[in-house]
This record gives sequence, structure tokens and C-alpha cells, in this order.
Amino acid sequence: MNVCLNRYKGFTLIEAMVTLLISILVLVTLQFAIGLCQHHMANDPEITWQTTLTQITAQNPGYQVVSHTHHSIELIKHHKKFCLKVANRKLLLSCYDGGQIILMHDIDELTVNKVKSRYHLTARFQGQNLEGELYFKRYNR
Repeated sequence: MNVCLNRYKGFTLIEAMVTLLISILVLVTLQFAIGLCQHHMANDPEITWQTTLTQITAQNPGYQVVSHTHHSIELIKHHKKFCLKVANRKLLLSCYDGGQIILMHDIDELTVNKVKSRYHLTARFQGQNLEGELYFKRYNR
């Protein structure tokens, strides 16, 4: 029994081309989807600003205001003095004894206004004004 096989096991040229085309379409779709995800995952300045304000108040309780100017707030905590200010386009919480915490980058200006018992902060970030409020107790010497 001599059987002649006309069909070979494997892909024909047309099947290989279709498979290649489908693979290319899948890869292009994935590349497009990853680009969209990265765009949506980019840091929103408003979220970063609100996170910074939350970090100052919630994660570091006990700050009291010694004084404030139009562009900074002097704080005290456990007999150590701190200053919340902008220097070199960075929002800093710096200690007068040395050391600093960089809270945010690319801040052009910080404006501080006292409204009743709260401090209204406005930061200029890439031409956009970010606003928020902080509450600190007043330091009694």
C-alpha cells in the first residue's frame, strides 16, 4: 500500500503570512494600549500637591506655627525649627539644625495667606496655580 501524501504537515506560505499579519496587529495594538496607559498614569500636579499637603499634616503631626511670611511658614516640632519654603524650584521642609525634605519639584513660587486659623497655600507649578489649606496650631512661647 503505497499512499502518496499530497499534504505536508506544517504551515503553507499563506498560513504563515496570515499568522505574521495577526502577530503584527497584536503587537501594534499592545504598543498603542501601553502608550495610553502611560499617558493616564502620568503624575497629575493637583494629586501630587494634595498628597504633599497630606504628608505635611498627617504623617508629621505636632507642627506648630512660629511665624509666617508671604512666601514661607516657620514651624516648630519637639523644639526643632523648620521652614516650609521654595528654594531652587523645590518645595522644601528644611530644618534649621540641618537637613531638608524635598516635597515637590518644579515649584516656581509659594504664596502663604492666613485665613482665620488656617493657612491658604498657593503654589505655581508650570504656569498652573495649585491651591490648598493647612491647619497648624499657633506656637505659644
